[in-house]
Amino acid sequence: MRERLRAVAARAALALLWLAGCNEPPRAGGLTLTRDVSSAAPAPAPSARRPSRHYYLTNDRGRCAVYWTDGEQRSASVPALCPRSLLPGERLRLAGQSCLREGGGPERAVPVRCPGELVRAAQNDWEDAGPR
Repeated sequence: MRERLRAVAARAALALLWLAGCNEPPRAGGLTLTRDVSSAAPAPAPSARRPSRHYYLTNDRGRCAVYWTDGEQRSASVPALCPRSLLPGERLRLAGQSCLREGGGPERAVPVRCPGELVRAAQNDWEDAGPR
């Protein structure tokens, strides 16, 4: 019974090859290209890079402000509400979907939830920049 199934399977495979057009004899010279691929260079892949602009919320003696830095440039500070967890002398830096606390020692340098003022400042800049 198995031999019969194998024979039927072999015939079906041959029939599929014949229907697919693979029954032609091989051409001399191997494969032939239908178009010139040497002139079509692939498009360069976009590179992932970190944004140059960093957004901060800083607590300077009980007064908080939001600003951004881009290399040596710094924006004007915009007054903001101080989160209770942000001690004087510390600042929060927007890092992706969370914020990193800076300036409070290694035991306080942990990811934290970003205050709304800091997130909105970054979103407003991104919207003003338009589509890339």
